[in-house]
Amino acid sequence: MILGIPHPSNYSSMLASVIYEFGKSLGLETIKDGGGNIIIRKPATSPEMAKKKIVTLQAHIDMVPQKTEGKSHDFTKDAIKAYVDGEFVKANGTTLGADNAIGVAAIMAVFESKDIEHGPLEALFTVDEETGMNGVNFLKNDLLKGKYLINTDSEEEGEIFIGCAGGVNVGITFEYKKVKPPQDHTSYRITISGLKGGHSGINIHEGRGNSIKIMARLLSLVQDKRDFYISEFNGGTLRNVIPSRAEAVLLVKKEDDKKFRDMISNFSVIIKKEFKFSAPHLLVTMNETAIPLYVMDKEAGYKIINALHCCPNEVFRMDETLHIVQTSSNLGVIETNDSTIEIKCLARSLIDSARDYAGSIVGTAFKLAGAKVVYSGVYPGWSPNENSALLKITKDSYKELFNKEPEVTAMHAGLECGIISAKYPQMDMISFGPTIKDAHSVNEQVNIKSVENFFKFLCVVLKNIY
Repeated sequence: MILGIPHPSNYSSMLASVIYEFGKSLGLETIKDGGGNIIIRKPATSPEMAKKKIVTLQAHIDMVPQKTEGKSHDFTKDAIKAYVDGEFVKANGTTLGADNAIGVAAIMAVFESKDIEHGPLEALFTVDEETGMNGVNFLKNDLLKGKYLINTDSEEEGEIFIGCAGGVNVGITFEYKKVKPPQDHTSYRITISGLKGGHSGINIHEGRGNSIKIMARLLSLVQDKRDFYISEFNGGTLRNVIPSRAEAVLLVKKEDDKKFRDMISNFSVIIKKEFKFSAPHLLVTMNETAIPLYVMDKEAGYKIINALHCCPNEVFRMDETLHIVQTSSNLGVIETNDSTIEIKCLARSLIDSARDYAGSIVGTAFKLAGAKVVYSGVYPGWSPNENSALLKITKDSYKELFNKEPEVTAMHAGLECGIISAKYPQMDMISFGPTIKDAHSVNEQVNIKSVENFFKFLCVVLKNIY
């Protein structure tokens, strides 16, 4: 059902309405708050189960919209075309949306069921998580009744998460003067494509390559050797997605054509060799294009290139106890508008002070070049609680069901648990889910068996709550 309802970030109201009507159709208390979040409450299945603490099941209903080059798909109108490939479900040329639709579907299945034993339940379906935790940020601190919260937005079956990174958006605006293109120049469109992309929290340490950074590196190399003008520079789609494609339109002197082409060709060989394992399909292409009406003034263009080239896009530090990424930044989007260039970055950390430090370093790289920098959408990390009563119940339930110990860890990606725990500090929470590979990319896929295990596990945990 969910695959057939368009629900990209900022366009998930249709799915929210379906979930709202779903709750009403079951005769359950159903609420839509001012932020568009949906809350549904279901009584316990028996007088004995009614003695248990209230559990809040939580998922976000929006998905990251990504598609392959040339794919005709409108995420605001078209259904996701999914198919089975061996042990996995995949999508045809788009993101699948298993992040977090599997969690949404699991919660709805529990609420619809008449034979799953559980105590009093509360479902929280949030909107626009992927674009800045907007829905959960709006959530009031007196709306939820749960004593325990189970977040279903994790992506590795067999792991229980008890902490996550916080984040801060770094928005950059460069202003430039539009000037008439000079005479005796040729216009070229350079494209960096074929990178894997992916989730900037989960995949940031894998060296997948960032198309904007690679383009900035190329342009920095060119500007050291040749004069040119920039007409446009575009790449990426969301600040929390590693950009897989970037384009730039340059004007170079006709007399430099041969040397310019040679530089691009040589760079292509070098960069493909560097990324031959992490990005085997990387392409650097160059095509002559029509002369644009305007270009950026040369000084502004050079400042933008230098700032992008210096902008941190990397792991800053690993956590010494959990052995996961502690702090990182992602250069996610660049967009050329009329007389401005807009850039979006996301800094993350398990430690709030380190999050702010990473964000300030990113911002400073652009401030030095004269850009305007705005920090927004700050959300806290979720601090691990290894003495959690819910964690003990969850670990015991996993061992009961699978006869082995689960792995208890934290993640570098952001979960809404950080914001919810700040609003409800007494709420005990954990997160677990099925195995989802390459979330936030067109290669997103979910393991079928892991979904079955995830749902069985969820049902056992609900039965064992005390």
